[in-house]
Amino acid sequence: MMMTAPFVFSRVISGEKLRTQGGVCNAIHVFIQTNPFREQDPQYGGSIVIPLPNASADTRLLERAALFGLKKIYRGGFAYKKAASC
Repeated sequence: MMMTAPFVFSRVISGEKLRTQGGVCNAIHVFIQTNPFREQDPQYGGSIVIPLPNASADTRLLERAALFGLKKIYRGGFAYKKAASC
């Protein structure tokens, strides 16, 4: 499975942003999608919400949850355009 730069960046930033704002989250939403404007390519989009055991702003926990979610929705053979977690 290929990790994309936007996905890695969003995972790290989400924990930092939560801590800066004094916030926590109790779930993480992960999504991936192909380019809908490239109609000649196979299309796929997937998303999943991963509940966290405890509300947290810990980047390590958010990272593990995001990777778990990505592994659940990732399908090989597609040219993904967008991947993120929030």
